[in-house]
Amino acid sequence: MRDEDRGPAVRAIPARVVELSRERERERIDRMIGDLLCWREVLDEVIATGGGQPSTQPAA
Repeated sequence: MRDEDRGPAVRAIPARVVELSRERERERIDRMIGDLLCWREVLDEVIATGGGQPSTQPAA
């Protein structure tokens, strides 16, 4: 899925495209992102409850 320079591949292998479509990879990633956002909210609440302030800076 990546070229030697780590950029997006110009061409996709047809079998891989079929595999990614079948596995609904985008939907799976979207669910994972949603889960991470929920956990970040929980973490922010725990930090706030403990007297700290949640970080508003993006993670490095």
